[in-house]
Amino acid sequence: MIADFTLMLYVIIGDYMVDLGSKFRGTLLGVAVGDALGATYEGASYKSTMGLLPKSILQTALIYGEGKLRYTDDTLMTIALAKSILEAGEFNPELAMQKYYEWYLTGDLRGIGITTNKALHNYHITKDWKNSGVLSQWSAGNGTAMRVSPLALYHLSSPLDLLYRDVRRDAVLTHRNELSVTGSLVVALAVRFAINEEEKFNFIPKILSVLESFGLKNEVYQKLVDIDELIYSKPNDPQDVALEIGNSGFVVESVAIALYQFITRNTFEDVIYYTITCGGDTDTNASIAGAIAGAYYSEKAIPEIYLSRLERLEELIALANGLYKLYTLKQKTNTTLH
Repeated sequence: MIADFTLMLYVIIGDYMVDLGSKFRGTLLGVAVGDALGATYEGASYKSTMGLLPKSILQTALIYGEGKLRYTDDTLMTIALAKSILEAGEFNPELAMQKYYEWYLTGDLRGIGITTNKALHNYHITKDWKNSGVLSQWSAGNGTAMRVSPLALYHLSSPLDLLYRDVRRDAVLTHRNELSVTGSLVVALAVRFAINEEEKFNFIPKILSVLESFGLKNEVYQKLVDIDELIYSKPNDPQDVALEIGNSGFVVESVAIALYQFITRNTFEDVIYYTITCGGDTDTNASIAGAIAGAYYSEKAIPEIYLSRLERLEELIALANGLYKLYTLKQKTNTTLH
């Protein structure tokens, strides 16, 4: 049970203040908006997305969703993870797996990935949450990075080792692969830095430093090194970026392309638009980019035309507000103890 206590905290964006709760809401709403807008273009080549405009992306998404912006498994699993944290008042991997499984039983599995589907099927058969995750070199998908943002919110001011511990415990529920774990940690760190208003161009060096401290100098790490160089040496044409970075569901590529677009664009809408126009796994890549951009710019920067059409908007807002209350309660408790 979460106490009805909210400490109003603010951050500075430009010349004005934004309450921290708005950035929590921006994070989850960013996940959903990026996911929903990108869903209709999943699998598109970067050539087929050339010439698209934000309005045409929205119109296509609304046709696909019969007048609503309908998201996919990216957002549905994010919702499940957020619910588990709020129900337990902390991250509990067993409860998280149960929430994923409850979603699995609904049959509303739009967009579910092969690895996640196999892991949840394993759990359906065995009910062994500790060993249901898929252990394979091929399980390095982006299915963990896309859902991790609620953990970033819960652990916003926690020591980094606690954030890493829980990111790992969540990831291996479905993907027992070090690249997926590392990709999840990168997204969680990016959301954390975004909410704390870190300078955008410092994100990658700071993330690389954290990965080094945990001994995670793998393919995800190297791809971030590559895009840090790309930011300063190449034009920002999205099609060129797609060729340089890759745009598939491989977590190494998804995390990199989302971070690249976030760092090189100046508005929430541009981050989403340019991520989608790179083609590939557009729903998940835009969902990850949306989480980071929403955390950075806050819900105030997400165009109302998107929010007014987003399915289950009230539920997403309630979950974000709940995570904010839980965070402020933790802050109050820590202050009292010290």
